[in-house]
Amino acid sequence: MDKCAVYDKFIIAIKKRLQNNGDIIFPPKVFETFLGEIESFDVDKKYLIIKFPVLNKYMNPYNTLQGGVLTAMIDNTIGPLSMMIDLPSFTRQLNVKYIKPVPKGCYYILIKAKFIEKRKNFLFFDAIVEDNNGNKVATASVSHWIMKS
Repeated sequence: MDKCAVYDKFIIAIKKRLQNNGDIIFPPKVFETFLGEIESFDVDKKYLIIKFPVLNKYMNPYNTLQGGVLTAMIDNTIGPLSMMIDLPSFTRQLNVKYIKPVPKGCYYILIKAKFIEKRKNFLFFDAIVEDNNGNKVATASVSHWIMKS
């Protein structure tokens, strides 16, 4: 399936979930700012893979991807995944373990996120971040708080 078809299929799945939540904007502007591309997702298996370009403007003084940008990209992967699980929810805690720097010259990173479980008013997720060579550069564990209406 080509990238446009995957993206369109994902948007349709999310908008179907958002039918009674008219105030939610999807995709959010910040997702568009980071130029994320949906590589793969499965509503039933509850995973999402997003590809983000590594741009020069995201580099820190050491010419590696700035950690806060990487963390924002993780958040921009977990957020859409959470919308497939329960609405609305918000990031409550996001813990990142950096394994190795993402150097200038790395073209993109892949963030592979999966839903782990729901407990009471919380959703739990894990993510693995890989560079364009398939090397693991970071992992994350994330919890979301489900807002009750």
